[in-house]
Amino acid sequence: MKAIKYILFLLLIFIIGVSIYVAVQPNSFEVSRERTINAPSSLIYDQIIELKNWEEWSPWKEKQPNATISYSEITNGIGGSFSWEDKDGNGTIRTISETPNTFIEEEIQFDDFEPSIINWTFVPDSNGNTKVTWKIKSGNIPFMFKAYSAFSGGFEKIFGPDFERGLEKLDSVVVAKTKAYSITVEGITQHSGGFYLYNSASCKIDELE
Repeated sequence: MKAIKYILFLLLIFIIGVSIYVAVQPNSFEVSRERTINAPSSLIYDQIIELKNWEEWSPWKEKQPNATISYSEITNGIGGSFSWEDKDGNGTIRTISETPNTFIEEEIQFDDFEPSIINWTFVPDSNGNTKVTWKIKSGNIPFMFKAYSAFSGGFEKIFGPDFERGLEKLDSVVVAKTKAYSITVEGITQHSGGFYLYNSASCKIDELE
């Protein structure tokens, strides 16, 4: 009986210690990754603002190809959203703000946790490339989400590798699309005359009109 009480006492101390450890974790987080893509900002923006395109490059879809994805009636622009359900739970992404070819803001919610904010920025350079930044942040982390983060290596480890892989896949998708519509200028070429088709008709002068 004493042994059971001793074990329960140790278990209680352990639970209290874990709760304190989680409670003192930061209440906010911010994780971002960036990549320079050899494509115009308009093309990259279009690939992201249309949420149905995410299946082509989403790192989460790659990790869980059997996830169920449901789209709202609107999938492009403000108000567009989609939801997913996989073995880890469910979530929703919704577009809440945009500046064409420059900026996209989205809200992402995992299960019943407090929503976090996703920002996309697109900065073109003089060489036709675009620096793409993908950021997620939250200023009010629920206790259970803090606990998950604390024992998973932190939010950098949770989101960082996925963002890097997503940007890598986005790069491949966008560059492939630019090649599909590329035009190569090889200089000035002279073309000689050639044959052509024609049709002739005849009439009397008084029938000319």
